[in-house]
Amino acid sequence: FSTNLQAFWTTTYHWSAAGRKAYIFDTETNNLLHTLRGHRDFVLCCRFSKDGRRVMTGSTDRTAKIWESMTGRLLLTLRGHTSWVHACDFSPGGTLVVTASDDRTARLWNEKNGTSLLVLVHTSCVHGCAFSISNDGRRIITAGVDTKVCIWCADTGECQLTIEGEH
Repeated sequence: FSTNLQAFWTTTYHWSAAGRKAYIFDTETNNLLHTLRGHRDFVLCCRFSKDGRRVMTGSTDRTAKIWESMTGRLLLTLRGHTSWVHACDFSPGGTLVVTASDDRTARLWNEKNGTSLLVLVHTSCVHGCAFSISNDGRRIITAGVDTKVCIWCADTGECQLTIEGEH
């Protein structure tokens, strides 16, 4: 969900995916606003930026895409994963994004130009990723199917803490 964080943002939006497309719709009116077309295979995840201006999708085509949420225009395609992209998130400051994949990695990207900045290596497929809630967004949390949760430094890529097992 995206909420009214800017003066121009007046309604609550939600996303949905079916096949190779993702949809942005207004949950107050149930109106479809945009159909996001561009992935070559199934869309698995979607996340709005903190300010609601952008939305990122991840797909079984091994890419993540960043879109302008108000127009549905494709801004950037992130290429580098060698398997499905299961999760994605925007940093609180809006300059970085993170993606998680079945290729056993999470990747940190420059949101403006798509440069891959860090590759965070897990021991199994990575199905979850998020930036820390703090305003600086300098920590990334990832979750693998091996039940390992890792907390990483977004500056160095160092794993600072690993929690193992089902909790």
